[in-house]
Amino acid sequence: MQSLTKRQLFLILAISLMIHLMILNANPVFSREIGSNSTHKGRFNQRPQVVLAIAWSPSGELLAVGRTDGIRLYDVTGQEVNALETVAIDGLAWSPDSEMLAVNQGPYGHVLILQIPNLTVVNTNSPIITTGSTRKAPLSWNPDPNVHVLATGVFDEIIFWSTDDWQQIDSIASAHEDGVDVLKWSPDGTKIASGGTDATIHVWNFPSKSHVADLEIRDRVLDINWENNTTLVIPDVGDIIFWDFSANQISTYNDMSSFYIYDVEISDQILAASTWEKAVVIWDRERDTSQYISLEHNGIQADIAINPDGKSVTYPGSNGSITIQRHHQ
Repeated sequence: MQSLTKRQLFLILAISLMIHLMILNANPVFSREIGSNSTHKGRFNQRPQVVLAIAWSPSGELLAVGRTDGIRLYDVTGQEVNALETVAIDGLAWSPDSEMLAVNQGPYGHVLILQIPNLTVVNTNSPIITTGSTRKAPLSWNPDPNVHVLATGVFDEIIFWSTDDWQQIDSIASAHEDGVDVLKWSPDGTKIASGGTDATIHVWNFPSKSHVADLEIRDRVLDINWENNTTLVIPDVGDIIFWDFSANQISTYNDMSSFYIYDVEISDQILAASTWEKAVVIWDRERDTSQYISLEHNGIQADIAINPDGKSVTYPGSNGSITIQRHHQ
């Protein structure tokens, strides 16, 4: 067998490289991992960190990550902007101008308001909320910059706080038969949706607090998102429900029937869901394609997020890191 000349080997390598680059350019999926921190160094032990909450700022310029050892703030390039070492942070809500961040201190049942980007406490009467338990308090900041209101769930009640002086201004008592687990404002800020352990979703007008509609699903409500001002996107065991409450119409996306959905996020281009089986499934809504990603390394069910540009999915990586995965050109 005749051996290849150096020129022939060079040509083969060059062609292989060209093919490799063509494949990369044709593939709309790119990913990178940032923020790895393998251990938390305590006095007596070392333990890996876990990501508990992820939230992009409305401006799309900053990413907040709640972890078992506090909070990390990153810019769009993946560079760490700031960090606050504290107890576990399992809930995040951005102000509409991206200048403040509400965080839930899981072990204490406290909610703090932090100034961005220095992560200092804003409200002098900190903490503004003490739930009286270690139960995660749902947080949702009204997206209308002219409506200075933060909503929280405390047991079966929805409480509205003024973000001017951090005083309670109103509430909806007995919003659910059991606890309020999820809160999410409509894109225009005129309505708020609540979900509870009682397996019901309620929609309320704001500021009148009048009841608009309700829907019962098969199990406790784990997440709520808005596709538009009249349609909610809700995980229901292995289904994803699209509920247009204005027309009382329901459609179901059931490609996840073999999973138990924990979190669901949506944009015009992407539909993403995390599952109790510690996985993330991402659908490209325009190309009608999907991708499955195992998160066994994370240890718990994952909070995920879609960048405000609608093209990137962010989910937990290993040892307190996160992965930003672009799914659309």
